Amino acid sequence: MFYQLVSNLGEWNPQLFREAKGRITASNLAGATVASISGQVAILFILSCIGDYGRLNHPWLSVFITLTIVYGFLLLLSGVYLLIQDLAKEEKNGTLNFIRFSPQPYSKIILGKLLGVPILIYWIIVLAIPLQLVTGLAARIPLGLLLGFDLVVGLNCFFFFSLALLCGLIGYRSGVLLPWLASAVLSLYFMTWTSITFSPYAHPFSNSFDWLSFFYPNQLLPYLVEATGINNVRYLDVKGLHELRWYEFSLWRNPW
Repeated sequence: MFYQLVSNLGEWNPQLFREAKGRITASNLAGATVASISGQVAILFILSCIGDYGRLNHPWLSVFITLTIVYGFLLLLSGVYLLIQDLAKEEKNGTLNFIRFSPQPYSKIILGKLLGVPILIYWIIVLAIPLQLVTGLAARIPLGLLLGFDLVVGLNCFFFFSLALLCGLIGYRSGVLLPWLASAVLSLYFMTWTSITFSPYAHPFSNSFDWLSFFYPNQLLPYLVEATGINNVRYLDVKGLHELRWYEFSLWRNPW
C-alpha cells in the first residue's frame, strides 16, 4: 500500500518518485520506525526518571515540550543537511545538469526535492505526531492551537528547506563543506533561541535581533503553555512576547 502511494505520487511528480525510490526500502523504513519509536520511549523514560519533571511540575506538558523541541530540531537540521548534500552529490555524479534540462517544470523539480530527499525524516516525525498531540491535549492545550503550531513548524521547515536548496545550488561545488557549515549555523541559531526562549529573564532586545526570532517556531510555545492554565512555569512566559511591537502596534498578545 505504501509503495503504491509512492508510485501514484510519482505519476504526479516524477522528481519526487526519483528521490523517493532509492530511499524507501524495507530496511530504511524499519530503521526510521525503530529510531522514531526509540526516541519517544527514551524521552518518556528520561523524564520519568527526573521525577519532578524539572520546573514544569506537569508530566504531560513536560513530555510535549521536550518532544516538540527534540523532533523539531531533528527535522530542521537533518532536512537542511540532506538537501544540500543531495545537490552536492548530484553535481559529483554529473546528474545536476540532467535535472536542469529536464522537461519537468522547475516548480515540480523543487517540490520533488523538498518532499523526496528528507522523506525518511518526515516518516520519523509523522510517527511522533500522535504522542505529541496526545500529550498536548492531556496538558489541556486546545487542539486548534496544537494544529496551528504544527502548521507553523511546517511552514518554517518549508522556508529553511527552500533556503537550503538555494544555498546548495549556489555553493554545490564546495563539496562536503557546505552541508556541515549550514548545519552548524542552523544548530547555533536553534540552540541560541532555545536558550533565550527558555530563560526566565527572556525579553525582546529592542533592536534588529528581534527579527531573528520570527524564524524560530518554538517562539510560540509560551502561548501553548499559557493556554494550559498552569501558572507555576517560571519560563516560557508570554509576557515577553507582549512587549514586541510592529510600528508601535502590539500584535503578539494573541497566539494566532
